[in-house]
Order: sequence, then structure tokens, then C-alpha cells
Amino acid sequence: MAGSFRTALVALVASLLLRVPALAGTGDTSWMLKAKHGIFLHYPKRFWGGNVWHGPNNVNGIDLDENHDGHGLEFFFTSHPEVVQIQRAYVRRVIDAVNEFDNVFYEIANELEVGPWQHEMIRFVKDYEAAKPKQHLVYMSPGGRDRAGKWSLLPKKELLGGPADVYSVAGGWDRSYRGNPPVEEGLKPVFMDMDHVAAGDGDNEWNNNPATPWKLLTRGYHQCLYDFDYWKPGANRAKWDATRYNIGATVTYANRMNLVRMHPRNDLSSTTYCLADPGKEYLVYLPEGGKASVDLSAASGSISVEWFNPRSRETARGEGASGGAERTFQAPFGGDAVLYLKAK
Repeated sequence: MAGSFRTALVALVASLLLRVPALAGTGDTSWMLKAKHGIFLHYPKRFWGGNVWHGPNNVNGIDLDENHDGHGLEFFFTSHPEVVQIQRAYVRRVIDAVNEFDNVFYEIANELEVGPWQHEMIRFVKDYEAAKPKQHLVYMSPGGRDRAGKWSLLPKKELLGGPADVYSVAGGWDRSYRGNPPVEEGLKPVFMDMDHVAAGDGDNEWNNNPATPWKLLTRGYHQCLYDFDYWKPGANRAKWDATRYNIGATVTYANRMNLVRMHPRNDLSSTTYCLADPGKEYLVYLPEGGKASVDLSAASGSISVEWFNPRSRETARGEGASGGAERTFQAPFGGDAVLYLKAK
């Protein structure tokens, strides 16, 4: 394929943006715009021959595979002034095209370990959007391919201390992310991107599990489902549908609550899965169903009780309770359960 066509890189920047506004304006879906797949596809090697940054494929005389290893990852490390200019021109055009939309956030290089370049581009996005009518979140993943093409993780402290608004966790940081995730500190919004924690074909006990959305919500995470079923339709359909439905159910409860004041509070429930604004609202997940005790000592007066069944998708009113002490609640159905308490 190399040499069979030649692209003017500046013209490519313009052409790639022609369809972006139409995509961003399609319904309620959030569009994550990735720098990696926007003007550079870095891996595996078999793609390099058709990459526009491969010398024979452009009229600019630029070949970014400076060490001739067949990857061209120098795109993210180069100080070549024309490449930097094209990168920034592309980013400006993306922002110009989608700034009017709410349902957009940006990702700077998915699954790459290129901290300095990513930080520079994140700051560039923020500076350019600062003068625009709307400002959007910028996301950074926790590592990936490094300059040598090897897999490398960024330390969590770099993501927390860096300029990105949102980050995702890496399974390599803590094995308990898969199954019993630690409470997130709430310093920044954080994704549990299943491609980074429970990858493979996605049809596994953590990614494709109706219980997972509730565990993640009550521990302080947003979920990014690795929805492999769309790649092989019909495979384990019922369970995939149940998982998707429960992700939607967590969104429904999140919208009902005053989410900005809610925090993970393992200490307030015997199940250790509790999201709470103490004294006002509590969302408790019971992985095994049955009984759960909840510390309502911060609440006063009467408490409304609602149960949600993740399997039947039905809600049921429970007998009212009162605050001021620890109370015990019994699920009215078998299997796992969700308990929602709200002070009246």
C-alpha cells in the first residue's frame, strides 16, 4: 500500500473534520474524540505502510519512523515544527467543529504512555477552549505503548496531579479493581474502563455482570463497558442485556440523587457498598441480598425506603424507618438488591 497514494497532510486535517459536527449532534450519546485515532493510528506494525505519516504516503516530505522500527511512534515525541503545527491545527479544527455540543469530551492518546506530550496537548485544548462558549472535559488513559512499542503504565499520581480532568484506572495498579474495587478518593472523576481492567473478549465475570455497575457506583466510579457483544452479535445475549440495563439503572438513580454531595462510605453499611450524603441520602448495594445494616445516626426524622431488584428490574416500597441510629433492612426478594434511603 505504501506509495500508492500521496496525501497533503494539511488538507487531510480539513477533510477529517467534515463529518464530526454531524456525529456529535446525534442524540444523547457522548462522543469521545481521540487524538490517537484522529490523525494517527500507531499499532500494530502492519498499519504503518498505509499511515499518512509514512514518508512515501505524503507530499510534505515527513517520515516519522525515525528509528525505522515500523511503528512511527515518534509522532508523539517529535519536535519537528511542521508536525507540531499540523497536530495543533487538527485539534483547533476539532474544537471549532464540536464546541457547540454538550455531549463531547476529548481523549488525548488512548492507551499510550506519552505523558509529556499528552500533558502539553491537554493544556493546549484547555487554553484554546477557554475563549470558546463551552468548555469540555479532557480525559487521559493510564498508559499503554511507550516509545519502544512496549506496554507501560503511568503512575496514578501522575494522572491525579496532571492537567486532565478525567482519568481511568489500570488493572496493574491494584488487582482488586476487578471484583472488589477500592474506594476512589473523589479527587477527579474516574472511569473503570473495562478494556484496561477486564479485557480479552469482554464476556467475563467482571465486565459482563449486572452486579458490576452497582459496585462501581457505590465505590465512586463511572463505568465504561467493554461491550464485545456488538462484535459478535448473539453471544450470551441475555446477560449482556442485563448488564446494559443495570448500567442504565445506575444512571437513573444517579439522576434522582443529589450526586454532587454523595461520596462512597463503606463504613456506613454492613455490605461496604454505600454511596451517601449522610443524613440525607444513602444508596446501598447488597451483593448477596438478605439483610443490611445502615448507620443513620446523622439523619433525623423519618426515612423513605425503596428497594430495586437488578434482575426483575422492579422497585418496591419498604417500610419507613427513622434516623438517629443504625437500622437493619431486609430485602423483600431473593438475590442481590439495591436499597435507596432518603430523609423526608
